[in-house]
Amino acid sequence: MMVSFNRPLPGVRLDYLEQLVPGCEWYISPLGRTYFVNHNTQTTSWKKPTPERPTGSLTPECIIEGHSECIWSLACLDSNGNIFSTSNDGSIRQWKKDGEPVGKPLNSHGARIGSLALSPDGSMVVSGSADG
Repeated sequence: MMVSFNRPLPGVRLDYLEQLVPGCEWYISPLGRTYFVNHNTQTTSWKKPTPERPTGSLTPECIIEGHSECIWSLACLDSNGNIFSTSNDGSIRQWKKDGEPVGKPLNSHGARIGSLALSPDGSMVVSGSADG
């Protein structure tokens, strides 16, 4: 890339692909102003294109089913994605990242469980409930 005093020369295309939405190009006009060509929408703009939210991005990857009431707390056990959940039904459950249950639920002292913490090595689960 041709550069003048640490600035690109006018009319030069800039190729910083990791900074742009795929299908877009970044240019400097002959007057030194930055502009963007978006081939996806077939538009040219002074403003840098921002990525659109992918279709279905709010769609859950999986649905965890097993608690009889709402889940109040989640904690990730390890880098494999195993998680623990607590619920109003007074139980603690362990899940694989695909939503498959691991073992039987751990029952608490009967009240709604609102908080959960795991020891760093994953050997202990601590919960807090409304009844103390």
